[in-house]
Amino acid sequence: MFNLQKLFKRNRFGKYTQSERAAIYERIAAQHFTTPQDVYELAHGRRPNSLDDTRVLEALKNEGIIHRTRF
Repeated sequence: MFNLQKLFKRNRFGKYTQSERAAIYERIAAQHFTTPQDVYELAHGRRPNSLDDTRVLEALKNEGIIHRTRF
């Protein structure tokens, strides 16, 4: 079956594998039971949707990847 939603979905963030920090995103994802792509998107501006996302943002901050104080 053809998925129209995928056809019109905007790929705003790109792929995490293109980043020089891909290994860091993979490590954080493994620690927080999520995907590296989700970690990458959070690092690049996606708003957190859950407490788990907020914890991932905190890990990104601890790694020095982001410097936000408020999520």
